[in-house]
Amino acid sequence: MKAPITLFVMALCALPLGCTKDAEATGDGECTSCASCAGDADAGEHVASHDDAGHGDHAGGQCSDCADAGVVEATPTPGAGKGFTLTEVTPISKILASPADFEGKRVLVKGDAVGVCAKAGCWARLKSDEDNSKSLFVKVMDGEIVFPMEAMGHEITAEGILQKIVTPVEKLREIYAARAAEKGEEFDPSTVTAPRISWQLRGLGARWEI
Repeated sequence: MKAPITLFVMALCALPLGCTKDAEATGDGECTSCASCAGDADAGEHVASHDDAGHGDHAGGQCSDCADAGVVEATPTPGAGKGFTLTEVTPISKILASPADFEGKRVLVKGDAVGVCAKAGCWARLKSDEDNSKSLFVKVMDGEIVFPMEAMGHEITAEGILQKIVTPVEKLREIYAARAAEKGEEFDPSTVTAPRISWQLRGLGARWEI
């Protein structure tokens, strides 16, 4: 029996295949930047989950599925400080209940991983401490932190800045149209009438045990 290995990641130089850029990937219920994973959950209900379809190939330094240019990052990312600076953990349930209260604030959270990016390890979903159906979406700079698939089901501790993400109507229509096309279904652009507001934790540090 192998002894538990504690993985502490602040800046990992080794990049997984196809991972060269920090792509916006968040949404309420599912990712709204990736055409393959646009979701339909009500905005503001919880801070995003993401299905395991993963990202497309990163060509020329940009993820082909996560169209960064179409997503407005409403909350800027402070440039200073990497890794861990906090000691007090904020319950994920508290953040999910009132995300606007934490916008732009640096928080320390922990929760079992219920989703991990299979393509690039660039995001993880941490289960709420109160409601198993809700989770906090943690997005990190590609390559600086890499969440392994082996972290699924294990507790992850992460620190970062809570951000509001605005996905414009045209981008949502593009995402839903692409998803419908993949399924051979019709999509009516007029059904999308408002931008989507969603929330994510911009991860600056993470650690876990496997």
